[in-house]
Amino acid sequence: AGALIGYAVLPLGAEGTQLAGVFTATYTGGSMNFVAVSKAVGFDASSQYAAAMAADNLVGTPYLLVLVAIPAVAWVRRHFPSAIIDQAVKDHEEHPLAGDTGALNFLHISIALTLSLVICALGYWIAGLLGIGRYGILFVTALAVAVANLFPRQMVRL
Repeated sequence: AGALIGYAVLPLGAEGTQLAGVFTATYTGGSMNFVAVSKAVGFDASSQYAAAMAADNLVGTPYLLVLVAIPAVAWVRRHFPSAIIDQAVKDHEEHPLAGDTGALNFLHISIALTLSLVICALGYWIAGLLGIGRYGILFVTALAVAVANLFPRQMVRL
């Protein structure tokens, strides 16, 4: 709704619809979506592309920092209690984090990187097979989400 209101209220010029789509994508799924949607709607060749990306970073980064910091503000915690945060604080007080987290497991790292390579290759291969190679990142995302949901116990070990 915010993108539609912004498009209706702000003078965005001839590329207004593309800007609305690009900013909706980036605030929905991050900078990767910004790039993917920019390519999909032909905005990546625009003279406003760099300015839009800079605006996304200048506004998006502080916004995310504020979102992360809000739960730590005492006034917010007092007026908007959260059972999840209260439980996390209680768990931390009962079991403080240990200094040693253990050695890196290079087998798990190798498996995770190999799985990532396979998912990326498969996603772009499927997109190419369907004749829509520029949408490969969407297939990569779908495959990654599918693997994480189909094999949650195995993925948590990695």
